[in-house]
Amino acid sequence: MKCLLDGEAYELFDDFFVAIARDGAATVEVAIQLQKVLHMLATVDQPRYRQAALQQSRSALARCENALSLPDDIQRVRAAAARVAQAAGGVSAIS
Repeated sequence: MKCLLDGEAYELFDDFFVAIARDGAATVEVAIQLQKVLHMLATVDQPRYRQAALQQSRSALARCENALSLPDDIQRVRAAAARVAQAAGGVSAIS
């Protein structure tokens, strides 16, 4: 298996997830499923994947916070993003 270089992991994650995060930002179910996938990738024993997953999670969360109108929906996505941060070794307190 080929090991990705630093920038390649970020580019790969951008290719996979940015369009989904952008187009699904206003749909809580899509946002949560995306965070769940990123959580799985954040648990892989590969630092580049963990950091790329954390970056995508934070970006997707920001999109959701701007697109969702119900506080309960936003909180559900924040909770899912906090699990990604915890798995990636990032800051888990996302407000």
